[in-house]
Amino acid sequence: NNIKIKSYVGVDNSKELLEIAKKQFPNYKFIESNLNSVDPSIFTENKYNLIFAFGLMHHLQTFESRKELINRSYKSLVKDGLLAVTYWQFKNDTKIFSKAKHLKDEDYELPFGNSTAKRFCHFTNEVEADLLGEGLELKSSYFADGKSKALNLYKLYSRTLIIT
Repeated sequence: NNIKIKSYVGVDNSKELLEIAKKQFPNYKFIESNLNSVDPSIFTENKYNLIFAFGLMHHLQTFESRKELINRSYKSLVKDGLLAVTYWQFKNDTKIFSKAKHLKDEDYELPFGNSTAKRFCHFTNEVEADLLGEGLELKSSYFADGKSKALNLYKLYSRTLIIT
């Protein structure tokens, strides 16, 4: 593919991962931020053609924080921009889900890989994903990834109307 990326903004809460990314991609911008309280300036300083929210929605601890991130991302798109969001469907993998410790409702604690480190993981079903994207222009929704081809729920939104 001959896609040329003119600018890129990456957000993570891991200083170590951000340092690696900065070394590999010195011309791009990287911001350290907690996923549950993303700096609003990320969304107000620029407009984006494409925003990926992959592998992060399950770490946000409240419906409100998930909804706010999606809405702010969507409003940060240029006309005809694309927002791509994944929701990890860890309940669809018996090996992964067997390691889950139920906390409450659809909130779980899962080990990170084979380590003893634990992480918060929220399970977003299709109904909740639809509520999170309510009012946005949905272009596509599908399951993919893993042996089951259902390890992630993908939601793709396009911003053809500029909402202020």
